[in-house]
Amino acid sequence: MKMKIVIFLIVLLVLVVIGFRFYNSFKTKPNIKASYIRLIIPLSDFNTFDPDIFVKEYMNNWQTKLVCVETNDLKKDNNNQRIYLLGNGKHNLMIKINNCPLNKEFTDILIDASKNGFTANESITNEEAFALSSHKANLELEYVFGSEEKIDRAICTSQLIVSIFKHFKAIGLVNVSAQSYIPANKLTHILQKQDLLLTDIFDLFVNTQTVKSDNVTEVHTHGMEQFYLPDMILHSKNNLDVSYNSSILKNACVYNIENNNILKVGDGFQLTGYKETFLIEKAVPEKEHPFGAFGAVGIREK
Repeated sequence: MKMKIVIFLIVLLVLVVIGFRFYNSFKTKPNIKASYIRLIIPLSDFNTFDPDIFVKEYMNNWQTKLVCVETNDLKKDNNNQRIYLLGNGKHNLMIKINNCPLNKEFTDILIDASKNGFTANESITNEEAFALSSHKANLELEYVFGSEEKIDRAICTSQLIVSIFKHFKAIGLVNVSAQSYIPANKLTHILQKQDLLLTDIFDLFVNTQTVKSDNVTEVHTHGMEQFYLPDMILHSKNNLDVSYNSSILKNACVYNIENNNILKVGDGFQLTGYKETFLIEKAVPEKEHPFGAFGAVGIREK
């Protein structure tokens, strides 16, 4: 009898351990919120979409497979919306095509911010602002789940962005995490490629903004959370050359993405082609510039 009780307790303990492990693995599985990749593409016009044609164009351009199927399971009685699920065996994304413009208040805020140079310190032109204000439809692209390889996720999404711009009458790209809007004509150098560099992917996913004061220039990023990394804030004594400081920050970010967050607080480093030595330090939270889910780290000259 005692032996049966002991065996029962051992079996029960094993089941508890297995259940705990299963719970933890389920809890940490990627989900629609965990990727942080959500993009909006305003369209000048939209009539029909043939997923078979889109898949052929994608496969011809990237020499890789893709499946695209329409689903009605996620629709909420919206006749102006079509939803498609896309996958290539490793990555799964969702496209929502909305046959209506974006909310006017959101569009106005987007135009106002873009005119003030909130994306890569570049202001949109009046022509670009008019195109955005008069768009007729929009497309949402969201990474749902898949590989834990962060760069691979971004590559797959970037390839879809390029294919979408070639297939649809796209006006520009909104990256929600990066708080950015890039007009289509400023993406020409990327849209013409068949082999994307990590610097190209950075331009699609990460936004750099500059804030000047009397003594120090601050350049910071938005959107690094899409690589599961903290945003970066550069404080530079060189407050004359915005492009130079932005280039330093971009290279530091790309290096950190490529090397899976190798730069830690307290590390000193140098970048190829730059004479300065930099130090990674803790960043002070800024209410005016809320950063991503992984916070931010600071960079300053030693």
